[in-house]
Amino acid sequence: MSITIFSQSLNGEFDIEQFLILKGYTEKVDINIKINKLSKIELSKINQDVLCPICRSQGSIIVKKTKLKQAHFRFSNHKYFCDYNKSILKELKTSRDIDFSKFRGKDRTAQTQIVRKLVAKGVEQGFFSQKDIDEMRIYFYKSKEDSQFLMDVSKTKLDWFFYLKSLNYKHFSFIYNHFKPIYIDLPTFDWNEFAQYIFKKNNEKIIEKTSFLSFINIKVRQQIYEIIKSTENKLVFDVKDLYIPYKNTIELTKIIVSAFSKSDKWVNSDIFLAFSALLLYISEWDVSIAVENFIYILNSPEPIDINEGNVIGLNPFYNFEAWLAISHIREVVKENVDGFDFYKQLETIERELKDKYES
Repeated sequence: MSITIFSQSLNGEFDIEQFLILKGYTEKVDINIKINKLSKIELSKINQDVLCPICRSQGSIIVKKTKLKQAHFRFSNHKYFCDYNKSILKELKTSRDIDFSKFRGKDRTAQTQIVRKLVAKGVEQGFFSQKDIDEMRIYFYKSKEDSQFLMDVSKTKLDWFFYLKSLNYKHFSFIYNHFKPIYIDLPTFDWNEFAQYIFKKNNEKIIEKTSFLSFINIKVRQQIYEIIKSTENKLVFDVKDLYIPYKNTIELTKIIVSAFSKSDKWVNSDIFLAFSALLLYISEWDVSIAVENFIYILNSPEPIDINEGNVIGLNPFYNFEAWLAISHIREVVKENVDGFDFYKQLETIERELKDKYES
């Protein structure tokens, strides 16, 4: 759902209550009553006027307030990479909405209280607004549109890549590194191990390029496989150009978290990452400026209205390490000219070695 919309006639971004008031519907009644009073002609004019705040698509309908959700606009035809395109792109989990007033869970409640107060202070002190968050959404949306590609990394290619990466850290025995035919008579000699050694020598240049991705742990590796499974041959986007914003966001988050906790377990928290990304966005991704702004906000007076912190933030770097890894894996894959069935290649090498030396 879209909490805010962009109004062409008002040339600005508003939630539904603000929009209706500015359009002259000033009667002080429940929002659902106000919506019910709109005629078909009025609804048609609104539909023509309002656009998605991110991808600027039309085709909205008004959804009434419920116990769980506030009244909002729903668009049926978001553009492909729009963050609100939830129905089509469930598999493209590259960002995540963060409601600073509804982040639940025992540990998350503490985080929510901290960040919600910081956001309220930041809004009241004029550092940022909901408009800045929405402009940041547009920034990331345009980044996606400018760097899209068809997912061409398959599970087979991933398996090949991770096998080569494992060879980068594998050390072979002296008998394979300095092979002599007589070593075959050793009871510990292993033809398959020898074949792997030769395979590594044949692919040294490519294997060296796999060492860059040192941050790939078991969790990230699993995320990569899940992403590939759900997006193969679909349109996705390359996050490589967002590496500096991501790196700076992590750096700033560490500084912010250290002001509230000696533990670094909050550094990967969506809510802190969302707040850090916002501070960096308004600081043109300069960490030093963002740190200064954070200090001013931290030491500013208590917020007059804590509800100023009830805004929807965005963690634009959800699963970022997995997406970044895929970007670099694609580059490594392009270097390969021998195919990706490394099992078959090892069998061929082993057979050739036996034919050459066993006699």
